[in-house]
Amino acid sequence: MDCCGKKSTGHPVKLILAWSRQYGRMGYMLCFLTVLLWQCRFVRCGSNLLPDHACESLDHWTRHFSAKADVAQSDTAGLVIKKRRNEPTFSLTRSLEGLEEVGYLAVTCEASWENAAPHPAVRWLAPRVVIAGYDDRNRFCAPLDHGVVSAHGTRDWHRVQTVMQLPRELKKVILSIDGFGEEGILRLRDLRVEPVRQRVWFVPATVILLGAWAWYVSRMLLPQIRGQRIHLRAFVIACGILSGAWFFVFPQGRTLFPSLTGDFVMGSPISAPQAVAPAPVNPTVEPSPAMAEIPPTRQTTARQPRLRTLVPSSSTALEKQNKPVPSSPASTSVTTSPQQRQGWSLGLWLRDLDRKWHWKKYDFTHFIAFFGIGLFVFGLAGSGRIWPLPFGIAVLGEIVPNLIYDTWDRGDWWDLAANLGGLQVALGIVWWVQRIRAGMRMPDEMAVSS
Repeated sequence: MDCCGKKSTGHPVKLILAWSRQYGRMGYMLCFLTVLLWQCRFVRCGSNLLPDHACESLDHWTRHFSAKADVAQSDTAGLVIKKRRNEPTFSLTRSLEGLEEVGYLAVTCEASWENAAPHPAVRWLAPRVVIAGYDDRNRFCAPLDHGVVSAHGTRDWHRVQTVMQLPRELKKVILSIDGFGEEGILRLRDLRVEPVRQRVWFVPATVILLGAWAWYVSRMLLPQIRGQRIHLRAFVIACGILSGAWFFVFPQGRTLFPSLTGDFVMGSPISAPQAVAPAPVNPTVEPSPAMAEIPPTRQTTARQPRLRTLVPSSSTALEKQNKPVPSSPASTSVTTSPQQRQGWSLGLWLRDLDRKWHWKKYDFTHFIAFFGIGLFVFGLAGSGRIWPLPFGIAVLGEIVPNLIYDTWDRGDWWDLAANLGGLQVALGIVWWVQRIRAGMRMPDEMAVSS
């Protein structure tokens, strides 16, 4: 039977090659359109919030040092921060003003690093660039994913561009360059922060593209589905598979949208209305907002969550410090209507589950999610022959996000085992139910034949 559900007497290899020629090109085209839509998603709606040469002078930054003064240096080649082993953490920060109605910020820079070693227990504590801040009650607040640059190991100069979605609660927005982790040297140049918004046609274009993907996947599934109404069931299964890919592979429930290739197509840069005054220098002040999220450094046997969950730390240590001298506000010119900020109730709920549902190193969030996907896909298809698609999502759900966000660690193997384990249990249950139903029908068929 071919991909349209019709019987065919051709050789199976020839049929597979014919299907590949017909639908393989369509798959490549849909992948190309997906990347193109992603790269054209945003458009600038304001000017650069930083001076054009922000990395060439420390006068543009407020310093939060309890370490040696030479840990941060800058000249015409760019900004260099040096975190030495067994020395305190430190930060350079700058306030970003006038963003109350701005929903997205695009951050662009060139970066390199050497011998960057993250904290042994908390892997996201490393030399980095983040956007965080405070809410209207002066409590620590940040996007769910707020790390623009996170240094691990050694890497030569490369370009970084990502767009960050800001939460509703974030009122005071601060850009922070942190000397965190065990040790490492982080270099930055050509740093820019610009307000952006989604293009007006992005949502309808996304709906159309998802519909095309659902039709394409449903055509692939037709030969693997048994029973009646195979076209309708194939389309429903395709929608379920796309939903699983959306939440577990790409783009996931993220608030950080990196460029997949080159820079985003956001139009020409918008000129600033006036020069930005440099920030006053203050060599020893209160820790930066990013330091408020550092968990206790004592070793613990509890496994860190696979998805980063923000838990504001106690303010007791901060109250013992002197009040910081505020940096000079960065001016912005929003030339078009910005995008209103959105809530993240679903994202927070999923990450809270990921943080809580652990037994030792095993992640029950992943297991239960893929167990549900397996029951839906295998049960609706009435066959286990459809297994490559859900199992592909289980594997790509660990590979693709780690490639895009560079978050590899040993916990990924446990997550992969949980994904595959959930699918295998679901497949076994569906197979067992089918065997029982087949056994119940057999006596009736024998009675009719007799």
